[in-house]
Amino acid sequence: MENKQFQERIVRMQEVVFLTGYKPSSIYALISEGKFPKSIKLGKRASGWRLSQINQWMADRASTHAISSRKNQIKKDY
Repeated sequence: MENKQFQERIVRMQEVVFLTGYKPSSIYALISEGKFPKSIKLGKRASGWRLSQINQWMADRASTHAISSRKNQIKKDY
């Protein structure tokens, strides 16, 4: 059996903007509020994010949104 090691992909700001739909200023604001994954330093003037953390953040947001939508629907039904 072949042992395949998972390789984490690092994404830069342009791709994070594309994936999330947020502007860089909003992303940095969320980071400062502790509501978005922190970037990792890649060099003196370069940073990026682990794609798995961005994907998890988006999944968590989608899950939270779905729960909120269901709660609002239940309130409307009564």
